[in-house]
Amino acid sequence: MGFKEPSKPADKPAEPTVEDHIEEELSPEDIEALMEAAILYGLKHNEGQNAVIFQVEVGKLPEEALHKIFTAKGREIPTGRLASKVIKVYASLAAAREAENHQKVFDLVEANYEEGMARIPEPHVHAELDIKTDELKEKLETAGIQSHSGKVGMMMMDYIKGIDLMTHVYREVIKNLPEDEFILNLPDARMIKEELMNNPDAVDFARLEEAIVFALNIKGPKAGEDFEARIRRDLGNRKLVFDAFQDLGLTINPEILDRIRKTVKVMNDNDVYHNDLHERNVMFETDEDGELVDVYLIDFDKVSSSQDESWGGDRGITTEYRKLTKTRKEQKQAATNKEIKDSVDFVEKIKKHRKDEWDEFEAQIEEMIGKKFPKLMKYLDTDISHFALRHGNIAPEQLSLGIVLEIAKKHPEVALEFVEYKRGAAGSGDRPLINLLIKHLPQIKAQIEVKD
Repeated sequence: MGFKEPSKPADKPAEPTVEDHIEEELSPEDIEALMEAAILYGLKHNEGQNAVIFQVEVGKLPEEALHKIFTAKGREIPTGRLASKVIKVYASLAAAREAENHQKVFDLVEANYEEGMARIPEPHVHAELDIKTDELKEKLETAGIQSHSGKVGMMMMDYIKGIDLMTHVYREVIKNLPEDEFILNLPDARMIKEELMNNPDAVDFARLEEAIVFALNIKGPKAGEDFEARIRRDLGNRKLVFDAFQDLGLTINPEILDRIRKTVKVMNDNDVYHNDLHERNVMFETDEDGELVDVYLIDFDKVSSSQDESWGGDRGITTEYRKLTKTRKEQKQAATNKEIKDSVDFVEKIKKHRKDEWDEFEAQIEEMIGKKFPKLMKYLDTDISHFALRHGNIAPEQLSLGIVLEIAKKHPEVALEFVEYKRGAAGSGDRPLINLLIKHLPQIKAQIEVKD
C-alpha cells in the first residue's frame, strides 16, 4: 500500500489528514498477522520474571501492517529490528494495561526529554493473540511460554541494543574472576568465560546466572518464585556480587546512573512511578570503543500514581549502584579524604566560632613544643583530649585528628611522634582516635615532605 496522491499544488505534498489516519488504521487481521510473524520469525533475546522478549528482523514482518503503524506516526518504516514482548502467563487485558502504562511513560519522557536522560523504547502495538497453529504453540513453548487458555498477551516496541545492568555486572565478574577462585566447581566455567570474551550474546541469562551462583555461592532462582521472593533474593545476593565486582577492580559508568536519575525525576515529579526499577529493567548501549550511547528504562507493568517504597522506590537503584562507580581502592581513598576534610573543617569552625579558646589552646601547644617540655607527648595527649572532649560534641576523635593535622602544618615531626606515641599506648581506651591517626599517617608524613 502506498501514500495518497498529493493534492494541488503538485509540488507540495499534502499534510496527512485525520481521514488518512483512519484509513490506515490496523485491522484485527493486520495485528494478528504482525504478532504471529513476530513470534514465528523472532529469536528469543531475553527473558524476565514475567515475559519473554523476541527480536525480529523488520523484513520478516508484514509490510502492510508496518506501513499502517509508522505512517500514522509520520515515520518511515525502520530498518533493522523490532522487539516483541510476550507475557508468560496469560491474563485478560494484562498486555493492554502494560501497553497503556508504557505509552504514558514514553509520552511523558519524550515531552520532557533533555540531553543526558534515559529514554523509553517507543511502543507500537499490543494485542491478545489466539494461538491457532501448532507451529506457533511449539515456538512459544520452546521459549518457555505455556498458554493453557490458547491466548497470549503481547506488545511490540522499538528494539533496544545493549544489555541490562545486571547482565553487565554478572558478565564482568565471570570474565575477570579466575576459575580457581570459583567457590563451587562449575564444569564449563572455562567455556563460559571464553564465550563471554568472544561472543557474549551466546551466553543467555540463565547460564550466566548459573555461573554466578557457582562462582560466588549465592542463591539461585527457585521454581514458582514470586515477585517479592525474587526481590528479596536479589537484594540478599547484591552485596556478594558487589563485593566481587569491586574486589576485581571493576566499575560502572556513573553517567548511566545520572541518566536514570534524571528520567526518574521527570516521572516522579509528574506522579508517575515505575515501582519495579531493578537491575534488569535498565538497559544501556555502548559503541565499539565502550563509550555510552543510550540508556533505557523498560517494563512498565507495575506503573502507578503512587510509589511503592518497600524496595527503596524508583531512586533505590541509583543509590545502590553508585558505589560501583568506584573501585574498592578508590572508595577507601574517598572515605579517607572525607575524614580528613571533615576533621580539618571541624578545626576551622572552632577557630571561627570559638576564636579566643582556640588561640589560647594553640599558644599553649606552641609553648610546649617550643620549650621541648619533658614528657611532651603525654602533655600533648592530655591537652588535645581535654580540648576535643569540651568542643568535639559527639565526635571528639574527629576533632583530635583535625588538631594533629593542624600541628603537622608547622611541626610535622612532632605530629608524627605523637601518632607513634598513641600507637604504643598499651591498653588505651582511646582506640577510635588511635585507629584514625594510624589510618592517616600518610597525610602527616606528606606534611614532612612538603616542609622539607
